[in-house]
Amino acid sequence: MKDASRKLVVYTIILMMGISISEAQVLFEESATSLGLTFTNNVFEGNGISFCDFNNDGWDDITVGGNPFDELFFYQNINGIFTLINVDI
Repeated sequence: MKDASRKLVVYTIILMMGISISEAQVLFEESATSLGLTFTNNVFEGNGISFCDFNNDGWDDITVGGNPFDELFFYQNINGIFTLINVDI
C-alpha cells in the first residue's frame, strides 16, 4: 500500500509540474520595426543593450552598443515610439 501511495504522490507532483510549465509559456510578437527600432549590426562579439531614461522625460530610452570602439546608438522613446538620435559621443 505504501508503494502505491508513493507512486500516486510522485505522479501527482509530475502532473502538477507539467501543468505549471505549460501555463508559463509566454507569447512573443515581433514589434521592433513598428516601434522605430531598425538597428541591425553584424558584430562578432555580440551587442549590448541598456534601458534608461537618459533625457529625464519619464520614458525608458534604449542604448545599443556593439564591438569595442564602435559607435553607440541612442534611441529616444517618444510616447512609445523610438527615434535614433545623435548624441555626439
